[in-house]
Amino acid sequence: MNRFCLFVFSTLLACVAHAGWDYPPTKTVDASDTYFGRSYKDPYRWLENLKDKDVEAWFKAQAKLTDDQLLTLAHRYLSQADALILPSLLDAFRASETEAAGKAMTAALLKSSVSIGEPDAKRLQEILDKYPESVRTAARPLLAHLQELQKARIGRLRKLEPLLAAGGDIGRGRRIFFGEKVACYNCHTIGNQGGHVGPDLTGVGAIRSGHDILEAIVFPSASFVPGFEIYNVETKTETFSGVRGEDTPAAVSLVTGPHAEVRIPRKQIVSIKPSNVSLMPEGLDESLSRSEFIDLLTFLQSQKSREMAQLRKP
Repeated sequence: MNRFCLFVFSTLLACVAHAGWDYPPTKTVDASDTYFGRSYKDPYRWLENLKDKDVEAWFKAQAKLTDDQLLTLAHRYLSQADALILPSLLDAFRASETEAAGKAMTAALLKSSVSIGEPDAKRLQEILDKYPESVRTAARPLLAHLQELQKARIGRLRKLEPLLAAGGDIGRGRRIFFGEKVACYNCHTIGNQGGHVGPDLTGVGAIRSGHDILEAIVFPSASFVPGFEIYNVETKTETFSGVRGEDTPAAVSLVTGPHAEVRIPRKQIVSIKPSNVSLMPEGLDESLSRSEFIDLLTFLQSQKSREMAQLRKP
């Protein structure tokens, strides 16, 4: 997952660097604050007043630059993105509502050879809802194609079900879970090891059927464990997606990924809505060989208790 995040960042950075954009100038003001006897300059304080006409003009200038970036992103990168990179690139198009950006995104996806998964189809529908009718009309062939793909996914899940009884190796499955290839442990805990972005999988084999485990990997947005639902928090300038963290009266907290959490001041929030798109990307099973996937399924099904998880430490 670390390599995945680095690749996404590198792709976006390469997009900006290759185009050679000049960012809109940002004026500075003579302002300062004094804390504990020391004075600190605050030349950008004027940007804090979101009702100021100069601030509105500055944001519009930034938005125009963003549209130029999105067009380059669509034309050069989106159609070539794989199943793991695609969700992050699609989310970039939430920043615009212009016809040009929306149609460029749609055209790129129509050229893509990647089989867009169910969560990405839902993500795309959410994004398209903010664009003009002309963009949604242009996207109809794409959405119709995605509906056909969904039918194929149901058949694919049925074909994968025999893997649940294929007799994989628990030890190898554990190494895959805690390894870097798919890095399940970044978001999930087994025993006392792992992250807490997603549900604790200690004992998952005792409370979930093999079919449920398989579906959760192949179609991560099919259902959500209570307490780990995804929310979209929209401000005037951007949208954040993640699991609700520890909120305060002044701010909403979202866990957006491994070791990543944002705190959003409530006064900046426009809306908070539940999302039907998981943070877990679809396509993780396709990142493994058939034997590796069998081993991972076997390991997860073997997790019947916390005691077993402790005994099976490497």
